[in-house]
Amino acid sequence: MQKLNWREKYSAILVLLIGIIILITQVSGVLSSKANAIAIRNGSIIIDKSELLNDSRSYLTILLGILGGILLLRNKRLGWVIGMPLLLLFTIITSGISISSALHKDFSMSFKMFAAVGFLLLLAAIFLLVPSTQAKYRVGKGTWLPTLLFFMLISAIYFFLQ
Repeated sequence: MQKLNWREKYSAILVLLIGIIILITQVSGVLSSKANAIAIRNGSIIIDKSELLNDSRSYLTILLGILGGILLLRNKRLGWVIGMPLLLLFTIITSGISISSALHKDFSMSFKMFAAVGFLLLLAAIFLLVPSTQAKYRVGKGTWLPTLLFFMLISAIYFFLQ
């Protein structure tokens, strides 16, 4: 097994951070009693569909982020297949937020933060596309199709399931 260089470690740590940050956000939401996907009122169970889907999406991202980051650090191909789409998806999300702020001429600290995070995520995705990194993770033609399908699946979950 080849040793990871700083670019691969950087990408793996960012994928891991995606999962950990969403985990912290989810736990803080549960602890602050803002989580109300399932509630009991007057003896009836009430399920808020959009909140339940949002929570499911968060749990999926937590699982994939932590799993993908660990597998990337262990130099596994599945880590690359999970990590690359996550990095691209969150690059699109953070860049979209910063572009929306820029179009509204709102250059506040929030815009700068989202733009910087989008740039860092894009850099990590580019690092995973370097030919030496692809060789290290044994990424070939047979790996690109599952990666693309996985990217399409998680994009559909994020953008169409609400």
